[in-house]
Amino acid sequence: MFPVQVEFHRDELLVSYAGRTARANGLLGVADLFKDLEISAQAFHAGDSSAIERFASVAGIDPEQARSQTFIAMADDQFAIAGQQVADKHLLRRQFRVCPACLRADIGPELTRETATCAYARTAWSLTAVHSCPIHHLLLVFPPEAGTNFDFSHGWEPWLFELFEGDLDKPTQAEGKYEAFAEAVLNGEDPPRPGYLARLDIGAVGAAAEALGLSSIHGAKWSTTDISAEDGALALDAGFEVLSCGEQAVQSLLDALRFAIGKPQERPPGRYGRLHEWLLRGGGAGAEFAPLQDHLSRHIQETWPLGPKDICFRSQVTVRRFHSILTAAAQYGLRPVSVRGAGVISSPSAV
Repeated sequence: MFPVQVEFHRDELLVSYAGRTARANGLLGVADLFKDLEISAQAFHAGDSSAIERFASVAGIDPEQARSQTFIAMADDQFAIAGQQVADKHLLRRQFRVCPACLRADIGPELTRETATCAYARTAWSLTAVHSCPIHHLLLVFPPEAGTNFDFSHGWEPWLFELFEGDLDKPTQAEGKYEAFAEAVLNGEDPPRPGYLARLDIGAVGAAAEALGLSSIHGAKWSTTDISAEDGALALDAGFEVLSCGEQAVQSLLDALRFAIGKPQERPPGRYGRLHEWLLRGGGAGAEFAPLQDHLSRHIQETWPLGPKDICFRSQVTVRRFHSILTAAAQYGLRPVSVRGAGVISSPSAV
């Protein structure tokens, strides 16, 4: 065991514990620690069993807990963490964001060389969609300058004085609904999973909540490059609420986008804008978002006057469900004004 022991918290990343252990024992960082223990850093960061067990044995911690609280590489760019499987694109594994108030609580009333090693990285902070702390209502922040990859203590130690003084605090109006849910799941709790929360993995929930929330607040034409961190946190709250309320809430959002003010000739890609693009070929195009992709496709087929050869999301329409005035006029050889006067005309091939 190491001469100086630090506590391994249930909500802490193993790599954070390794870095704190290294600093508490006078080493420069995790690289030196792994060199002394003859552990491959690459194997450790990939969750290799032998590397994790070797470290756990020397550190005197439970190897099962160690494995649960580290990222274990899986097939198809997936990682297992705390009993969950998350795509690498939904994770921040190399650098570390923090809630300044959480670290101040870790350190205690006085910042010293000893208490500095008490500050640790929470597992939930590694999810890219986690924007804020639901306890202290502060936005998560990176250190002002990036530190060594995979070394929490090395990255944050130079900035602990500024953090301790509150200089890095960024208050937010967001409630942190997704963040509280993610923390509960990753800490081994069993929070309620209403609506789409039961159909998406924890990483997909966050990414989808952000996209749905941005569409709910900013309409079809939002751009992530124009969204501030505060806007992103508020959008995450809004989108998480939509997902929690299930299909009816998603349907209401899609209806709002469809009937929003816009050009009459706009087709579905224009009406649903960035949300359509995101689910079709953007960050939401992966298999983990299939329930939402299916919902959008079904919504378009049921509410737009599409006919054979039209493209609906990813597939070609084979049967017309109903007409618009223009498609009815074209099919039946009528003037549009005559169709308007006759009322709604259903297609004989409608299902």
